[in-house]
Amino acid sequence: YRGPLDVPADLATDCVRAVLDADVDVAISAAMDVDHGTVQPLQKLFGDAIAKPVIPVFINSVATPFGPMRR
Repeated sequence: YRGPLDVPADLATDCVRAVLDADVDVAISAAMDVDHGTVQPLQKLFGDAIAKPVIPVFINSVATPFGPMRR
């Protein structure tokens, strides 16, 4: 699959606000490219990567700085 996902922007914004209100540092992207690691599970679960609205959440586990484990 190549193309945009069906992301409910208002709900995604509300989620970001809630996380920030909990004092967790986050970054947002309005144009994040997702790879097969995101798309393949959606295809397996729903038959198509855009069958359902989805809010992708990227958790950095590759490069420093890492967030504390308590988060």
